[in-house]
Amino acid sequence: MTDDSQTEVGYVTSAYTADGRVFVDVALPRPGANKRRVPFLQLAPGVVVTPAETQQVLVQKLADGNVIAYFPLTGSTNLPDLGEGELAFVFDSETEIRVSPGAGGSHQVSLKASGDLNIHATGNVNVTGGNVFIDGIDFDQHTHTYSDDTISDTGDGSGSLSSASKTTDPPQ
Repeated sequence: MTDDSQTEVGYVTSAYTADGRVFVDVALPRPGANKRRVPFLQLAPGVVVTPAETQQVLVQKLADGNVIAYFPLTGSTNLPDLGEGELAFVFDSETEIRVSPGAGGSHQVSLKASGDLNIHATGNVNVTGGNVFIDGIDFDQHTHTYSDDTISDTGDGSGSLSSASKTTDPPQ
């Protein structure tokens, strides 16, 4: 960082976490001008972003001499079609988390994954809604056909097996 310029654009050469924070190593646009272990500012508490190598970021020298990095400038090639008030986290063309405003102040949340989608909880996992669909099947109307096998004992060591096909009732 020069005395004349307090903010510059740099390229991330590596990003890592340590001590509960995100740090970046940054190459600045001058020969040999590199900064190591630069704290990368986060958007808000609980929101953690780690920039990728080669992304451009703003690098600022503070009045106390410390250096910080923030605000990735490199655009995304996966820019989603967003409407007013929508929020999206896009990781690749098939993976996103999207929050969209709905009617009456409600919000819709959509999750898409190009790989597995895992839900983990130390407590219960509850899925509720007006209708719950699993792979296009309405869970409230879903039934299964099963075979109910019955063995009849004649008392002399012989017996017979009968099988009846039954259908479960929809969940109540």
